[in-house]
Amino acid sequence: MEGSEEDEVLPEASVEKGEEDATEEPPIPEMDLATKIEFAPEAVDPEEMPLVPSEEDVTIFNSSLDVTTLTPHDISGRVETFFYGKIDDTIRHATQWQPKSGDVVCAAPSRCGQSMVLRWIDQLRKHGEPLTIADEIPWIESKYVEDNREWLNKDQPGNFRLFKTHQSCRNLKGRIHEHKDVKFITILREPVDFELAWYMYLEKCYETDRKKFPGRPEFSALFKPDDFVEQRVTMCHNPIFGKISYEINLLDWFHLRDEKNVLVLFYEDLVKDGAKVLKQIGDFLDEEYDIDLINKIVSTEEHQKAIELYDAYHVFNPEDLTVGKGKDVLHEKSIRFLEERWKKAMKQQKLDVEDYEQMYMACHDGNINSVKTIKAPSKTICTIS
Repeated sequence: MEGSEEDEVLPEASVEKGEEDATEEPPIPEMDLATKIEFAPEAVDPEEMPLVPSEEDVTIFNSSLDVTTLTPHDISGRVETFFYGKIDDTIRHATQWQPKSGDVVCAAPSRCGQSMVLRWIDQLRKHGEPLTIADEIPWIESKYVEDNREWLNKDQPGNFRLFKTHQSCRNLKGRIHEHKDVKFITILREPVDFELAWYMYLEKCYETDRKKFPGRPEFSALFKPDDFVEQRVTMCHNPIFGKISYEINLLDWFHLRDEKNVLVLFYEDLVKDGAKVLKQIGDFLDEEYDIDLINKIVSTEEHQKAIELYDAYHVFNPEDLTVGKGKDVLHEKSIRFLEERWKKAMKQQKLDVEDYEQMYMACHDGNINSVKTIKAPSKTICTIS
């Protein structure tokens, strides 16, 4: 949009000048991919392609690293390279990919409940059948796509094909408007909670690898949650898909909330009443369901199966499902920084949305309970009767 704040139609992958401070972040350093990451061979049978990297195949923080010299930027960059691989290839195939009629695309930043929603949708379209490793949802910008293009083209079980992406709303907006017969689902999460969740995920990645190198210090001894707050989060809001803030992306989706082929969900609702959210998804996708099926899919027993199925970097723990914890952990200075970033995003978007809670209320017809820390129940993520 070349710096204009007047044009409300946002082009794909546009970058707003002035929305960020003048000081740019350093580019993510080039990594020696030959030694850092083992890629799939050039010629590979798609049916034999491992869709989920195992701990034996890949290590994010390998043995040659002096982890005490790493910066928060380095940590995020290594996680990004682990999943994205060759950045130029990622940009090309992710932005050029076009959905087909009837496809469903789940687009959300990492740590917003996307994996849980994808699993729910997958089991809904298969009428509750259990997960198998062959049912791994194609991730549009995954590094594995470049050597395995058939992953995005093959048939999938059920009435529709399902895809995962961390691309921002601006990258997808053109495809959302062009493909009215394709449905897009996004999940939004409160910014302070999101920042804490991102830190916890980086910690989980680091600690998973540290099991191989027990002499290394714990992640919490090297970094605190506040260390990552002023950094753009990778895997959605970095130079790959346009330098925009997390808050700008939230408000971009807010603008599209009334599009008939867009469903805007909230992480807070997944925690408070997952069954109600899944019913909403089923209605949006025109999928048949009954109450027993809904309650089965959202049960924590099903989450445990997912934990056992996927590798350590994708571990999901229902006990981590909380709302409001970020403000109890992050420093007051960090919270003020995020509040100012929201105001900057709101001003750019010319919206009178004071904060995330007000945006949430606007999407719920003004009906909201006070946002407090909510623990997920031990047996289910809420059921309906």
